[in-house]
Amino acid sequence: MRPFLCIFVTLLIGTCANATTMDETKVSIGEFSEFVASSGLITHAEQHGGMVYEAGWIVKPDWNWRAPYGATGTLNEPAVHVTYSEAEQYCKWKGKRLPTKKSG
Repeated sequence: MRPFLCIFVTLLIGTCANATTMDETKVSIGEFSEFVASSGLITHAEQHGGMVYEAGWIVKPDWNWRAPYGATGTLNEPAVHVTYSEAEQYCKWKGKRLPTKKSG
């Protein structure tokens, strides 16, 4: 399970350079829950279960961003069991984007 970070990108006025600032903390369950409440998103893991590697990939039916290990997580825990697309949607909602190899 990999938590994710977002990057805020702004165009510097009068230059051709972009300023990028990477979040210093991972996206928490509390932060992701605000996005879900606002957007109505039902994640892939909520619908189909979260995936974990145990001598091969297996699906854990009750594992999702709300319950990382099948039990309700605390609001300050990192949000996991989120797809790349779902992470992109969250970052866009925050006015940010996911980091790339070039940006960090």
